[in-house]
Amino acid sequence: DVYKRQILKKNVTDLRDVLRTTGGVNITESQLSIRNSSGYTRGVGTRVLFMIDGVPMIPGDTGEIKWEIVPLNDIDHIEILKGSSSALYGSNAIGGVINIITKEAKKKQELRLKLSGGFYDKPLYKQWQWTDNYQKYGDMSLNYSFKYNKLTGRATISGLYSEGYRMAGDDQQENIFLSSNYQLSEENNLDFLASWGYEDWGIFTMWESAEHPYEVKPSEANNRTNSTKGITSLKLNSRHLKENYFWSAKLYNMYTNWHSDLADGNMWSRSNRMGLELQFNYKPHSNHTLSIGTDNFYSDIKSQTFAKHSGWSTSLYAQDEFKLFDKFVTNVGARFDYFYVDETGSDWQISPKAGVVYHITKNIAARASGGTGFRIPSMAEMFTDMFQSGLRVEPNPSLGPERSISAEVGLNYTYGKKHSIDAAFFVNHYQDMIEPKPDSMYIFHFVNLSTARILGAELGVRSNIWRFTGNVNYVYTDAKDYTNPDSVIWLSYRPEHQLTFSLDLNYYHSNTIGIDYRYFSRYKKVEYYTDDRRVPAKILDVRANYRFRQFTLSGKVANLLQYYYWEIERNMCPPRSFTISLVYNIL
Repeated sequence: DVYKRQILKKNVTDLRDVLRTTGGVNITESQLSIRNSSGYTRGVGTRVLFMIDGVPMIPGDTGEIKWEIVPLNDIDHIEILKGSSSALYGSNAIGGVINIITKEAKKKQELRLKLSGGFYDKPLYKQWQWTDNYQKYGDMSLNYSFKYNKLTGRATISGLYSEGYRMAGDDQQENIFLSSNYQLSEENNLDFLASWGYEDWGIFTMWESAEHPYEVKPSEANNRTNSTKGITSLKLNSRHLKENYFWSAKLYNMYTNWHSDLADGNMWSRSNRMGLELQFNYKPHSNHTLSIGTDNFYSDIKSQTFAKHSGWSTSLYAQDEFKLFDKFVTNVGARFDYFYVDETGSDWQISPKAGVVYHITKNIAARASGGTGFRIPSMAEMFTDMFQSGLRVEPNPSLGPERSISAEVGLNYTYGKKHSIDAAFFVNHYQDMIEPKPDSMYIFHFVNLSTARILGAELGVRSNIWRFTGNVNYVYTDAKDYTNPDSVIWLSYRPEHQLTFSLDLNYYHSNTIGIDYRYFSRYKKVEYYTDDRRVPAKILDVRANYRFRQFTLSGKVANLLQYYYWEIERNMCPPRSFTISLVYNIL
């Protein structure tokens, strides 16, 4: 898990910058991946189920994560499940799950103001400098928490503006987040959540040339997108402690509406994804928990880019966790999914999973798990029909779901609360893996690869010695496409080696000075411009926090060494930047 104190210390305005320094998680541009489950697909589809308080945040059209409406300043902690979790969470969880848990309202009123501002440094090379100005950015958020009789709630309004570190890279956002809990009775309560936002930003598709990497072609300088997006949910919880059972009913909707004005023509899309989940939990005794439920959703889109389509899915799942002996915990479960998409038809999937944890000693635990997973292709992967900046993507209505068989073994050692070591070995075997591929005319389609495999190992170490707290995580993956057994090739945009390292010095009333370092190795394969030079990424950030009464002052220098790299071809990542933030706890 990642906790709110860690997020505050990072001094960021975007959750992606927190996850980039989280072990086992990597982000390519905006594409989220756990243990290299995903590469880069131009922002459509995801193999990681992303949720806010258990509510899936998956749009009906693109299937991508809408990072802009994640309430960064309302996060209590982040739960991360690595490996296939389709047995409980269904499609999109084939590579793992990230669940954002928001803060609960306090019994007393709270009012907090946060202000941040900063600027990007100029490139080291004179010919790369596309402007004489230091490009600035800033954001503001106001959080209010209250309790009134049986009602508790939180409300946040926030805004962000950035001039961007490159041409056509400006961004403006306005967001509102609301959450509340109403105690209907001693056993029953009602949760409400809404997170909505508007964004207007310039589109940087690719650089003008290697000599001018922060500039776009003059014809593309005015490319823009504006979008409205939001998620709303209502959840009824009923707890019966004496009878040892709990049930819940959750209704939600994800709405997106975006429009792009491009030199190559306009694109637009409107979508809704409505869902209903019912879950029942029964605990016959302290060592046994049974969960059963049904999860259903309906999606419809109207789009110039994806045409007009609809689809739905229904599922049943069960999970049983029990403790056979004092040191032996077993978890078994399965899920049945039936799904339908117009123009492509219907399909179904059964996803079983089993896992065991054996506590060898008080400090050492061994674990093993195995199961299957699947993912339904997004509407965008099946029906995209577009041309932008020389790249052509055509529809593939025959695109089918991808399936996987996964297994993991691991060992965890803890020494008190201050030290831990965790090691894991994992393998994921994919059938019909969905990836974008060009044909002989360099026209892209999303296709099913017959066979692919991702295997690897992960090692994480955490230690707290005196006033120092350190975390280091290393992931090795061997990610290959076995479609042609005579010519096995690497899967695109998957670094073989990934390393993250954080070190904090805690001094005087929880003030900190810290560094974050991340490394990922040179891509062995890309899809678009295969002859372009590729380099590994080596990014060092330094930061500091100082707390005084109701104020917290934070400073950060990101990419301190001004290292130049890209996550996708011809898209240079941000240069060195300087950020300062002030948090004022008014009430």
